[in-house]
Amino acid sequence: VSTQSTWVSLYDLRNKFKVFSGADSRMQNVSFVLSEWGSIFIITNEGSEDGSVKQNMYQLAEKDTQTKLEMLCSKQAFKQAISLAGTQQLGSYLTDIHRRYGDYLFATKNFDEAVAQYIRTIPHLEPSCIIRKLLDAQRIHDLKRYLQALHKAEYATPDHTTLLLNCFTKLKDYEQLDAFIHSDTAMHFDVESAIKVCRQAGFYENGLHLAQKHKNQDWYLKIQIDDLHNYAEALAFIKSLPLAKAEEALERYGKMLLAKLPDETTQVMMDICVDWKGESDGNRRRSRPEKVVTAFVDAPIQLVRFLECIVENDLCRIDEEGDSGAVVHNALVELYLSHRSRVGERTDEALAEGQRKAFEVLKNPEARYDPNHALVLAHTHGFEAGVAYLYEHKLHLHNDVLNYYMKLGNAPAILTACKAYGEQDSTVWIQALHFFVEAEADYTEEIREILSQIDRQNLLPPLVVVQILSQNKKTKLATIRDFILNRLEKDRRCIDDDGRQIDVFREDNTRMMDELDELHRRAQIIQVNKCTHCHSLLEPPAMHFLCRHSYHLRCVGEGESCPLCAPETRKVGDMRRSLDDAIDKHDVFFAQMQESADGFTTIAEYFGRGVFNGHYPQPRGAVFSDESDDSD
Repeated sequence: VSTQSTWVSLYDLRNKFKVFSGADSRMQNVSFVLSEWGSIFIITNEGSEDGSVKQNMYQLAEKDTQTKLEMLCSKQAFKQAISLAGTQQLGSYLTDIHRRYGDYLFATKNFDEAVAQYIRTIPHLEPSCIIRKLLDAQRIHDLKRYLQALHKAEYATPDHTTLLLNCFTKLKDYEQLDAFIHSDTAMHFDVESAIKVCRQAGFYENGLHLAQKHKNQDWYLKIQIDDLHNYAEALAFIKSLPLAKAEEALERYGKMLLAKLPDETTQVMMDICVDWKGESDGNRRRSRPEKVVTAFVDAPIQLVRFLECIVENDLCRIDEEGDSGAVVHNALVELYLSHRSRVGERTDEALAEGQRKAFEVLKNPEARYDPNHALVLAHTHGFEAGVAYLYEHKLHLHNDVLNYYMKLGNAPAILTACKAYGEQDSTVWIQALHFFVEAEADYTEEIREILSQIDRQNLLPPLVVVQILSQNKKTKLATIRDFILNRLEKDRRCIDDDGRQIDVFREDNTRMMDELDELHRRAQIIQVNKCTHCHSLLEPPAMHFLCRHSYHLRCVGEGESCPLCAPETRKVGDMRRSLDDAIDKHDVFFAQMQESADGFTTIAEYFGRGVFNGHYPQPRGAVFSDESDDSD
């Protein structure tokens, strides 16, 4: 303090700046300066006219810290404000001072120092406002510095990582890009975003390094296959993956790998379905075939090899996820029937081999293919043997087999089918006859063979056969001559047999009528002297029957019919009651007429039973009994 100039200056020795400097006309003859209670006290001496001394005291009060900081910032004394806030441990104010200092430096074109101040605001200040300021001014270098500081402070987001890598690529700062990616220090950033930027900029090796370093299998395979086209390395990498990851990779890239490395990729797919050498997925050591089979959509030859491996290792199974056997066998049948050589052309040898293998699958009792699906495939590819086998052995549709051969016009196959199914269903011969008669080609020999079977089994009357054959004007008489002659000969023999049978029935009828007439007109003389039952001498009381059987009365019991003839009598009675019941059962009669091959024979049988006249012969019963001694 100068007593002459009365000029007062105060210094902050810790922060090294002058906090107060000034003079006041009232402060003269300063005698003391004291510091107490947070203030500065200045005492002055002033003389008076009477010679006495007057002392005055002035107080300098310190302003609060916030006011000090505002005053310093308003005077652009940012360094002093930063130092003051640091000594007072005012972190919240310190960030704002750095921001204001950075804005001041940025406005004065001192960009490097401004970025240094912005970096010191991390992580308290929102980075987006700084980034926007730097982008608007196109300060890419300074933006790179700020983003690097963000990553080093571990406050970077995926967008910040993307922006930083774009800065590296735009500035062509390949050294720093490599250093950022290959850094061994704990640098925290979004790996996926970094890989995307590297791929977009063409830095595939850097992206590959990041994917491998951070064990990102998906991006590693994308770069190897889509960008670098290193298919062999990608396939080797898949073989080192755990089972679940390998499944995902093959489902996604299997089709492309099969197009480039067909044999090697097929082997990997067989390995994953048979026994995976890599890390297992819990207790699961292999994959389901249907998870990878879709990759073979454009590789039928490799698909055949893959499916054959599945079948050979007995990997077709039924579980809660479905029946893999049905998928495998259905696909095999389709591939065999549409098999192509390696040059892509269908050859006769390939077709024959494919049909042979397809037929082996169809006949395999353990194959769980869908018969209807296989039938469609066999029809589509003209596989006649397969169609016939499926119709006969799997679907049991004999008529469809015959219709299929008729559609093809395969006469030998038609006759073979008729011989195979004719015992079960005789109508197949009639269907075959209609087909050969209506056909334009000459099937004389086939028609003769069918006519012989119709004749042997008596399937159709001759008149109906003649009507069918008359539909074809080309049919010659010689074709049907043998059939007509055989049927005429059979009919002649039947007529002779019927004539002889009629003569026998006529004689029996005449004899029985004579017996009835004799019973009604003449008295019967009983000369039996032994009981028919006990064979002892017949003694009164006795009972005699018109059937010429005699019994002791005790041997007859309570019955009124001949015990010996009683069963036959009951049989006749039951027959009569049955015929009585049949009179009103018209539905039974018409049903038999429809099922009968010869309706006339059925009607004749009903006439023979007397159903239409209601007249039945009476059963023979007891005529008289004699209890006297003179009954004989």
